[in-house]
Amino acid sequence: PSPDDHDRAMRYIAPVQEGIIMWTSVMESRYGGQWGVTFEIAEPGDPFFAKRPDVVVNLVSHEGDSGCIDEYLGWAEVYEDPPRPVSTFVCTTSAKRPVPAADAAATAAHEFIHAMGLGHAFNKRGDLMCSVEDGQATCPGSALESSAPSDLNTGAVAEMYGADGFANPNNPVQYKSRFYGGAAGAAAAGAGPVQDTGPLRDAGPASAGAGGNRTAPIPGWIKASAGWWADGAISDAEFAAGIGYLVQIGVLPDPAQATAAGQGGGRGGAAGVPQWVKTSAGWWADGAISDEEFVRGIAYLMSAGAAGP
Repeated sequence: PSPDDHDRAMRYIAPVQEGIIMWTSVMESRYGGQWGVTFEIAEPGDPFFAKRPDVVVNLVSHEGDSGCIDEYLGWAEVYEDPPRPVSTFVCTTSAKRPVPAADAAATAAHEFIHAMGLGHAFNKRGDLMCSVEDGQATCPGSALESSAPSDLNTGAVAEMYGADGFANPNNPVQYKSRFYGGAAGAAAAGAGPVQDTGPLRDAGPASAGAGGNRTAPIPGWIKASAGWWADGAISDAEFAAGIGYLVQIGVLPDPAQATAAGQGGGRGGAAGVPQWVKTSAGWWADGAISDEEFVRGIAYLMSAGAAGP
């Protein structure tokens, strides 16, 4: 966490871990093998780790990195033969305002896989690894990037590492190799994103995913945010961003669709949330009620037009 504002940075620890763990779970589900990573959180005033890390994720704000104001959401120090540990940076503020937790998770996922050796996606609209290079979008026409790896991303990683985890690249893929994604999601050496020598400074995911009708587990950082919200540590708007993420990954219904179906009054904003919802959020964070009970309550409010992302 940023030493300049450790307490503020700490609330992004869980989202960053979720973003990185997303890679391990997706790779294991698609290719098998062991893709786990371990984490160590630096203590205030102690820059040293118990075990030498392979990757360092720095949580920075615009006070410590002025590029977080309007240039990028994160970047990675990736070179042809990067020394270990590879440093990555995730902005906790953008335009001098707190970054939504879902965006921090997606940026962390984006920068982590840069540290593992993968560059940007080109001409694959909405991809997690889309970005900007030399002032030009690598995926023209993409308004929103996904919060999850695509078949192209995972196929390229499998081509580099095989199916036995991130320990060391075990296929002879050379720097600036390209990977192409086939119709079935396969990827082969000789195609794909091109990596430029030097730091990759990313616009990063402009927002967490593009939505979709699918179910997904609720990330742990959202439950943590619920507890902070109930305690007044974060604003209604910050917690509403987490609810918006649940809509995007399909856990909650899209309020716009509910309105179209005649089930409610649309996006009323977090300001209209009744007090009992904040109380329920505290119970949920403490484990007193289940995920299903909390989601049912939020879904009811959204259909009634009392809450929205």
